Amino acid sequence: MNIRKLAIALSLLIPLALSAAQVTHPIGLQIWYPDDWARQINQNKLMVKSFDSKAIMLFKVIDATDIPAATQKLDTELEAMMTDKQIEKKPKPVTLNGLKGIIAEGSGTIKGVPSLWLAGIFVHNKHALMLMGFAEKSSFDLHKDNLKKIVQSIKPQ
Repeated sequence: MNIRKLAIALSLLIPLALSAAQVTHPIGLQIWYPDDWARQINQNKLMVKSFDSKAIMLFKVIDATDIPAATQKLDTELEAMMTDKQIEKKPKPVTLNGLKGIIAEGSGTIKGVPSLWLAGIFVHNKHALMLMGFAEKSSFDLHKDNLKKIVQSIKPQ
């Protein structure tokens, strides 16, 4: 593991010891998630999963300085995770807590399960935060408020 990856991993783990429901990434972004959601950190990736494992938010920091380049990487990730991907709300520019980005919503099938998804890119400090949120269609209503709060919590530090 090179020094950069080790620094990123430590920077993600140290805040977790201080606050069970918030992560601060070295590029200067904070993300909140519910206390009862499980978390997994792997280098520059964070996954938080609902208590019943029917909703997941994935975050990945990628090197990108513009939204179009980052969006291509995001689309590749989504295509690898699901079949029958449908875009129901076309990508639209957004500003979230001062961060410029783009968000789209849709549906698809993940491991044979009909699911709804939300995906976005936010550019900050010459990096892009890729976010992907998924919930099984049958339990979306149970998790939609927490998924929305997680996305709305993303902010520069």
